[in-house]
Amino acid sequence: VKERTNWTNERTLDDGLGHGTFVAGVIASMRECQGFAPDA
Repeated sequence: VKERTNWTNERTLDDGLGHGTFVAGVIASMRECQGFAPDA
């Protein structure tokens, strides 16, 4: 990670809820596993 941007009003850049980890996993997933509810 070269840079972090805080798009919230929080004073910390920590991802306490794991949202960034989830999004990175969906983006990096293989075609056979297209993420969370791909046909929703």
